[in-house]
Amino acid sequence: MQEHDLKQIAKQLRCPSGEFGVQMGRGMAKSNKDMTNQTIEQMDIHDGEWILELGHGIGDHLAQLLDKAADIHYQGLEISPLMHDEAIQLNKSLMAYHDIRFSLYDGRQLPFKTAAFDKVLTVNTLYFWSPAKPLMNEIARVLKPNGLAFITFAQKQFMKTLPFVADEFQLYDNQDLAKLVNNSPLKIIEFIEKNDWAKSKSGQMVDREYTVAVLQRQA
Repeated sequence: MQEHDLKQIAKQLRCPSGEFGVQMGRGMAKSNKDMTNQTIEQMDIHDGEWILELGHGIGDHLAQLLDKAADIHYQGLEISPLMHDEAIQLNKSLMAYHDIRFSLYDGRQLPFKTAAFDKVLTVNTLYFWSPAKPLMNEIARVLKPNGLAFITFAQKQFMKTLPFVADEFQLYDNQDLAKLVNNSPLKIIEFIEKNDWAKSKSGQMVDREYTVAVLQRQA
């Protein structure tokens, strides 16, 4: 692939748009399926909890999340108007029977009151946080005391093998995330290490090393 093509892929991964963005969003949902499923499994969702997701994409995992408990209140946030619209379209039937809301945001400030959510999840968005520290603090702000954040990301060494990873990405390993969390209201509970096989955006099957980082809002 040419350098121009790789840059376009990187931009679409950050914020899908246009006709190609629809294809990219569906491709990301498929590629991220195991990472998203594993994140949901680790969340131990209880009845009546308020859940916030950053970067929900097309939202094809929402039925699985809602099946974990009764009376879940779900709020999804996206920087991509395209993904926001796609998620609403895909989840119309669920929205008729569950408390589900999708909103747009600027990728920096979360438009919610302090201590609004029991749990926050986000899968494969960490690389695009800019600046990262303020958004981490925003996650802490909207979590209830002792609330949990689940941040799932592919490890730096794996990400470096992908041809489209360049200026659009800030890569992380566990130590990098620990530095980001340092001096914030959050503390790291554990790093859950996982592997799966995923098709890279260049079409090759690769062994992906990823982490589900579990963080807690200190009371």
